[in-house]
Amino acid sequence: MSVRYHSHRNQSVPTYWCGRRLLQRGENGLCQTVHGGSLDAAIGDVVIEAMTPLAIEIALTVRQELASRHEEADRLRRHHVERARYEADLAQRRFLKVDPDNRLVADALEADWNGKLRALAAAQEAYEKATAADARVVTDADRAELMALATDFPRLWRDPRTQTKKKKRMLRLLIEDVTLTKGRCTSC
Repeated sequence: MSVRYHSHRNQSVPTYWCGRRLLQRGENGLCQTVHGGSLDAAIGDVVIEAMTPLAIEIALTVRQELASRHEEADRLRRHHVERARYEADLAQRRFLKVDPDNRLVADALEADWNGKLRALAAAQEAYEKATAADARVVTDADRAELMALATDFPRLWRDPRTQTKKKKRMLRLLIEDVTLTKGRCTSC
């Protein structure tokens, strides 16, 4: 869903809408719209409730545990690359020692060497991708900044000077997905 803002009593109010029918099929009309004022307020309340120093400390502890597991996985991936490099070098030495007149053996050894080189390249690529993904480490300064934010977040969120655009940006950092389900209204 996308968001559009309109002004109501000099305040910016969001409306979430699905334009899939228009964008994908060229048909008129919206699939669905949701007025976002109360929705944004409810999401804000949930985020404020969840953003406690204890919750952040737990998240950082989990992150630290994940970092130690990533180190172990990195060690195993590095070993896998070393093993693939050894096997490629061994296949190369075998190929280079074969008598060139023995073409069938040379062809088989060359094919084996090429396979080992492809396996080495795949192992190195997987190692580099995993290393890049694991590179995010929380420093002590980051930890202190996050803890300060946890105690200051409710004030920042409720401050009328905090723009809706900034709040949305903060939410994108904290929330991956919001799913609305149709149900009975409990306050009606």
